Amino acid sequence: MVMGALALALMAAPAGAISIVDPSGIFFGFSQSDVNNDNVPFWDGNSSDSGANDYNIGHYILGYDPDVGGPINPGPGVGFATPQYYGLNTDATGYDTSFYFMDGDTTVTLKLEIAGYAGSNEFGWYEYNPTTKTLGNKHVIFTGSATPGEETTISFTTYFVFYLKSLEGEFTTLTGGSHFAIFRDGSDTMAPFVWYIGMEDLATLGDKDYQDMVVSLQFDTGGGVVPIPGSVLLLGSGLLGLLAMGRRRNKRL
Repeated sequence: MVMGALALALMAAPAGAISIVDPSGIFFGFSQSDVNNDNVPFWDGNSSDSGANDYNIGHYILGYDPDVGGPINPGPGVGFATPQYYGLNTDATGYDTSFYFMDGDTTVTLKLEIAGYAGSNEFGWYEYNPTTKTLGNKHVIFTGSATPGEETTISFTTYFVFYLKSLEGEFTTLTGGSHFAIFRDGSDTMAPFVWYIGMEDLATLGDKDYQDMVVSLQFDTGGGVVPIPGSVLLLGSGLLGLLAMGRRRNKRL
C-alpha cells in the first residue's frame, strides 16, 4: 500500500502548478552582464528590430536597455530579482529541443509581440499522450488579431505541449523546442508564480532575440516552478508495476 501511494505521489502534479517534464533540462541563473547580444545563452541574440524594439528577451526579462543604460522603452520589462532560464546548458546551443508539460490552472497573457508575422502568428497548446507519444486535441489561445494585454485562464487537465504557428511553419515544444525560451524568477516564494515564454517565429530562428511573441503564465502553486524529470514518471510507473506483481503474488498465496 505504501509503494502504491509513493508511485501515485510521484506521478501526480500539484493542483494549480505548471511543471516541465524533461529528462535533462534545468533552470540556470543569469545577470545583466550575461545579456550582451553574443548568442550565449541561446536566447541572447542581437535583435534585428529597429528603434525602441532593438532588444532581446533577456533585456525584456531584466527590464534593462543597454543602448540607453536604463529601463526598456517601451517597458517596463519584467525586472525579475533572480532571473533564471530553462535549458540544457549555458552554451549557444543550450536550448532543449523536446519537452512537454504537466497540468495546472494557469492564466496566460500576451505580453509582447515584435515580429513581421505578428498579424498572423498563432499560439496555443496540444493535449499530449506521453505513453503513445502522440498529440491530441488542438486548442488556440491567441490568434494574429490578439494584442498585448489580452489574457485567458486555462485549466490544463492533461499533459500538453505549447505551439507557435507562423507563416513559416508550426513549432511545438515537443518537436521544435529551440523556438521557445522559458524564464522564471528564482526568488519567488509566494503566489502568484509567473513564468515567461519568449518565442522565435522563423524556421531558422532568425536573429534569436526570442521576442517575436512573449506570453506569461501565472499560477498559484509553487511546485510548478521545479522541472519534473521524465525519469520520475518512469520510476512511478515501475513502482506501480511492482505493486501489481505483489498483489498477484499475494492472491496466489
